[in-house]
Amino acid sequence: MNILSKWLTKKEAANYLRLSVRSIETLIKKGLLKSHKIGGAIRLHVDEIDDCVKKNDNGGLGIKNRERL
Repeated sequence: MNILSKWLTKKEAANYLRLSVRSIETLIKKGLLKSHKIGGAIRLHVDEIDDCVKKNDNGGLGIKNRERL
């Protein structure tokens, strides 16, 4: 992850959250993670990811005990 950039690709967001890219895509589709289209590419903002994780009491983003999405 480029520390200077707060905008992450889906792959970078997956690494940041220690999830798969597929899980990130599912969370976006479910509306649990907010994504933005910038220059034709999907990006996620680190602050929005962090806020989302903080708002979820169950370890983050609707994933209880790392169950399959």
